[in-house]
Amino acid sequence: MTLPQDIDFSEIESLAILKICFEKDYTKQQEKFLQLFKIDKNFSANDAVDQEKNLGKSIIYENSAEKKYFAIEDNGFISYISGMTYDYINDNVRSNETLEKYDVDTDDISGRTVDFESGRIDISKLKESAEAWLEENMSVDGCEYRISDVYIREFAYPKGDRRQLSFYSELFWQGVRLNSFASEMEEDGPQVILADYGINMNYDDVGQISFFSNGVGRIRMEQKEEITEIIDLGSAIRLVNQEMSGFCTLNISKILPVYALYPKYKTEEIFSVPGQEIEGRPAYAFIIPEGEDDSDFGICKSNGCKVIFVDMVTGEITTNIR
Repeated sequence: MTLPQDIDFSEIESLAILKICFEKDYTKQQEKFLQLFKIDKNFSANDAVDQEKNLGKSIIYENSAEKKYFAIEDNGFISYISGMTYDYINDNVRSNETLEKYDVDTDDISGRTVDFESGRIDISKLKESAEAWLEENMSVDGCEYRISDVYIREFAYPKGDRRQLSFYSELFWQGVRLNSFASEMEEDGPQVILADYGINMNYDDVGQISFFSNGVGRIRMEQKEEITEIIDLGSAIRLVNQEMSGFCTLNISKILPVYALYPKYKTEEIFSVPGQEIEGRPAYAFIIPEGEDDSDFGICKSNGCKVIFVDMVTGEITTNIR
């Protein structure tokens, strides 16, 4: 196992076992988001209640003439699509390529720019603006948003190529991020046993969000059980060596403190039903670069890595390496 030279846990303020829940009856909040995304209530709307899977109510607004789509569900899921993203999804424009990718943990983006139609924009300034927008409009009590990944994509329009900036934002509690690197399903069942969480945003220009998605729903922090003793990193490394000894050399690019997210099921329900509980457990995340995220819009971090999680309290190992 090869390890990174720089391992920094200095931002940790405290650690706890977290009780996290998805929202309930969140479609009642739709008015706020219709105004935020400038959705005309006269748009063609479709609302339905999913009784079979216990997903609650979902409402969809769409206006193809204005190139706008908006969806909201009872578990807090929100999706907004417009502009260049709407064009791409509806096959009205072709994606040329992803020009640049930045991992904010390791890449210095100071001085980096993107050429929008309105002119050249500093990526760091737009990143700060996006984080402020998230805190103002999508706040989660006790947490903060930090953008972790940046992509610049190019789309081929008849009047010339245009560029789009994609952001991926993680959610942090007390200096530790919620897992955004890996998810895992049951081998013989439909349920998620390890979840990831993050926010996707596309910008077509300054102040022009053309894509927003909070993944599978909106979460809230219900309670926490603070932890004062954990296993040390050296012990975690030894546990990984013992557990993963049957694999070839593991190239660990990062070791990060994260909250591994374990859904709790009351019945045979699927993941992210309204009100469902998730246990967030502090873990050492050993990040292994593997594959590449070739998404055409948005960012999916799990496409580019495998992860080994070592529970900081029990030493139990969870991984998506197979």
